[in-house]
Amino acid sequence: MEANAIKVQKGGIKKIAYLVLAIAVYVGLTSIEPPEGLSIEGWKGIALIISATITWVTEYVLLQYLHVSFYFYLVY
Repeated sequence: MEANAIKVQKGGIKKIAYLVLAIAVYVGLTSIEPPEGLSIEGWKGIALIISATITWVTEYVLLQYLHVSFYFYLVY
């Protein structure tokens, strides 16, 4: 049982690390001045997409819960 508990704890720490990474990337990118010709809103949008991609690739958000939330979005 102890080995299983350690495995769960390591997985939880890894997921928290991925979330912190995504937040740090967003904060870091939004604190940088946007490239010339790009608005601040556009730059924040790009930062959000990159952060969302990090959470998607690292599977921080479990996919089995996404279809439920999408279903409620379509129904209501």
